[in-house]
Amino acid sequence: MTNEEAVNTYSELVKTLAEAKVSNASDAEDVYQEVFIRYIDKQPRFRDEDHANAWFIKVTLNVVRSMYRRFEFAKRSDMEDEAIEWEHSARTLTGEKLLDERFESVMDSKVDFDSVMRQMKPDYKAVLMLQYDCGYTVKEIGKIMGKTEAAVKGLIARGKQQFVDLVTKGEGK
Repeated sequence: MTNEEAVNTYSELVKTLAEAKVSNASDAEDVYQEVFIRYIDKQPRFRDEDHANAWFIKVTLNVVRSMYRRFEFAKRSDMEDEAIEWEHSARTLTGEKLLDERFESVMDSKVDFDSVMRQMKPDYKAVLMLQYDCGYTVKEIGKIMGKTEAAVKGLIARGKQQFVDLVTKGEGK
């Protein structure tokens, strides 16, 4: 099937499904274009018409999901970031504040970050990577890992402590 034949045959299916899944015509058009770009890039071979229909439906739904994920990540505003930062700095727990200061101090030092991370427990490593490398909030990390915010906060605190312990242990050698 040529690219033109694919567009003529599956155009209505993709357009209808995209319009049903997204909120406006502009987004539906973006989905439509992305689906056919993927078709042109991949050039899939179909066993029959049912297989082709299934492919176009699946790819359309995947593009819609990707669009929503990008939107959810992008909609976090600067004000939310400032509020999170303020909440973090406003905590009064001395131990947590002290741990945060020690962690930041260790992070600022010339540490072989990757080497330390390889030694850490997987859950601790995951939450620290998600928070510091990817920029996710505690709430977002909870959704990703299927844990409560309290559990994520605990993992982050224990991860920071383990990181600090590993670095200070390494300096003592």
